[in-house]
Amino acid sequence: GMSLTFEQANLDYARYYAEAFRQAGDTGTADVLDVVYSEEIGHVKHGLVWFERWREPAVTAFEAWRAILQPPLSPARGRGLQFDREGRRRAGLDEDFIRQVEVAGESRGRPPTVRVFNPSCDHRWLHGERHPLPDRARAIEEDLDTIPALLARTDDCVLVRRRPEPAFLHQLARAGCAVPEFVLDGDPLQPPPVPHRHLSGVEPWGWDADAQRRFTPLMERVTETDRPAAGRAAVAEQVNRKSFAVPLLAALLAERADERLSAPSTVGVVCASASDALQALRRRVASMDLPAVVKGDHGASGRTLLRVRSPADLALAQAWIANAFRHQPAVVVEPWLQRCVDLSVVGVVDREGRVASATVTRFLTDARGQYQGAVVGRPWFALPPDVVRFCHGDGSAPRFAAHTLGDAARAAARALHQEGYAGPFGVDALIHRDAGGLRLRPIVEVNARTTMGHVVASLARRLAGGSQGLWLLLRREDIGDPADFARRLTALAPLERAGPAARPCLRSGVLFGNDPASARRVVALMAVGRTPEAILDPLGRAGGDALRERVAALLEPPRPGTHDGL
Repeated sequence: GMSLTFEQANLDYARYYAEAFRQAGDTGTADVLDVVYSEEIGHVKHGLVWFERWREPAVTAFEAWRAILQPPLSPARGRGLQFDREGRRRAGLDEDFIRQVEVAGESRGRPPTVRVFNPSCDHRWLHGERHPLPDRARAIEEDLDTIPALLARTDDCVLVRRRPEPAFLHQLARAGCAVPEFVLDGDPLQPPPVPHRHLSGVEPWGWDADAQRRFTPLMERVTETDRPAAGRAAVAEQVNRKSFAVPLLAALLAERADERLSAPSTVGVVCASASDALQALRRRVASMDLPAVVKGDHGASGRTLLRVRSPADLALAQAWIANAFRHQPAVVVEPWLQRCVDLSVVGVVDREGRVASATVTRFLTDARGQYQGAVVGRPWFALPPDVVRFCHGDGSAPRFAAHTLGDAARAAARALHQEGYAGPFGVDALIHRDAGGLRLRPIVEVNARTTMGHVVASLARRLAGGSQGLWLLLRREDIGDPADFARRLTALAPLERAGPAARPCLRSGVLFGNDPASARRVVALMAVGRTPEAILDPLGRAGGDALRERVAALLEPPRPGTHDGL
């Protein structure tokens, strides 16, 4: 541990402080530190010689070194304030070892927060813990398991199925993102093998029964006095229902009485039985209030819903509703709105019911309402002028949309607090058109979990002034081999940074959210530029015109007269 950890770190510290003293005019101290630097190269080399004699040759030098370090020691302790590659090369460390040390992110003393990407919580709330996850959904979950790294601090742990490659971690570090510790988590039936005795918290993407079972042993290590209470899965299952949002929307529309908001008559009806749902649909048919939509109480990304366009669809609706009640406690019947823009406000509700870090984001969906990505930065980017004016109150209330969504977030936070929930949450909203023009629907649904909106809000803080980003989930069928696509795109759009090296801002280029080298089905990335063309052109050149057109279409609101709704 001494030679390859502390004395390796001293290569960085000696060079850094020698330069600092030299710039301050103290050449004597700088000269002494130069001598220390030269001696430390010898010390590291001496330790490396014995380490190579003792270690198992079947594993890499870096993995063998990582395995013998006992917490709180970690590979991150072998790195100082700046990274000196040349000194490490002179000491005999190989290039793979050097690359791994440069991006190693592990706790240096603060108890870490454990994070895990388990978006299948939506599936578990609907079908139960033992229902198998579809193969495609499982593959996507595995591909994207590094996403929580974009929310993490350096001291945190992210659970993954495969350890990311150094090249992926290097681009995170170069973008100014924290590089946390990645802990291999291969057995879903066992508690995660987190090596730390004390933790600051445990934050799965969402709390379901599976997460509570696996993470309960880890909760015992949480050092904070308000460690998570038992029963979080049951609370999350209750507040993540579509029906939870219905009375919140009704109350907010009644309180605001603003014609720029959705009409109170568009608020959905919560139906606790198949007969109630059919009656609600028949009332809409009788009043010619169609199209309508029936939503299952649980579901995500446009799944578990049925659109009813005409009276002829009632027979299909009756069978669909009967089947839905085999799995769902309720359904919601409401009008199918002519969607224009999808918005969300994300934040954290604390244990007093207050909202922290509320941020408005704009997310992008396909024609079926399935999530495709989001705008990073100003949510009004590339919107038609009439929509931008509407969001800013047509000049009379410059923050009309933002203030209204802030009110929605606070209303949701109070309701979540009353149900016993604390933690990350998001409120989906939308702008839609009706005969009177544009309308803001401030609450579509409440997500009591981490969402991609939280990731987008975190990424937005890394943008340079004047730059915008698109956060995209790109499928293999649209880009071909993920690793080849990533190489082409990186060559066309390398990261360009602004600001100090310690906290750079991104001016242009591409940042990957998961490792393209191991992705099987989907690649997550943020493309950055100052104009839509600057973002779209490299995507088209790397992935083809069809990809460029598909992404460009996501930015365009549906044309008036087309029904593309919730």
